[in-house]
Amino acid sequence: MSRIDGFLQSPNLSELSPSYPIWLAMARLGVSITLIRGSSTTVDAQTVIAAPLDGRREIKGDAGTSQALTLALIGYRGVPGKDDFNVQAGDRFAYNGSTYRVAEVDKTIPHRTEAYCVGLA
Repeated sequence: MSRIDGFLQSPNLSELSPSYPIWLAMARLGVSITLIRGSSTTVDAQTVIAAPLDGRREIKGDAGTSQALTLALIGYRGVPGKDDFNVQAGDRFAYNGSTYRVAEVDKTIPHRTEAYCVGLA
């Protein structure tokens, strides 16, 4: 095993960690989603990583109630040769038989956009 193989297989380096190469995580974990923006605008299908969250982080909902964030979507941003993840707060999508709404978008991590989502009933 080469030194780089050992680094990439390190049990201390999560594939979802900002320090893990986004291109490698996308190749291993990527799924296709189609976002619905506004009342009916469909955004072309995009490949992202869908990562379940433990629900410990919450946001205030529209009615002032708290909602647990249950899923994160991770996509490319500023990676040469790759389309940036086109996502906005309020977008909706279906994944694994459930419907989600994007609650927050984070573009502070280099080379990636993370969208934190809540499940809809």
